[in-house]
Amino acid sequence: MVYEVIDNSIDESVAGFCKNILIRIRKDNSIEIEDDGRGIPVEKHPKYNRPALEIVLTELHSGAKFDKKVYKVTGGLHGVGVHVVNALSSLLIAVVKRPDGFHYEKFEQGVPKGGLKHVNPEDCGKTGDEHVDAITPGLETTHGLII
Repeated sequence: MVYEVIDNSIDESVAGFCKNILIRIRKDNSIEIEDDGRGIPVEKHPKYNRPALEIVLTELHSGAKFDKKVYKVTGGLHGVGVHVVNALSSLLIAVVKRPDGFHYEKFEQGVPKGGLKHVNPEDCGKTGDEHVDAITPGLETTHGLII
């Protein structure tokens, strides 16, 4: 499953939008995948009136890979990979870095838990959430955190 998420980072790199991909295997066997690509949009999706990040992680065929102008060459399952990874993961936390800070959303068994949240870089490490507090604002590579 982890390769589906890595493929998304590789696609960003092949398209010229990502230079660094970082993969960590933690002591508890959870996996983090970070890249310095564009990140999944966090704005509300006009059709669903929910954050685009949530749509990509919960709705089939919602990824950008269906738009041939965005990606000329892609790996993975073309819009279903990260959705399937989310559905099969006991816990997934998606983190997107933007100029105003970090946006994150938790999912359990593919179901959104608590909605899209925002944390300012100076508040990282102070949220009381051990998973979200793992966000490292000093890194230039914080597109996605998958746990």
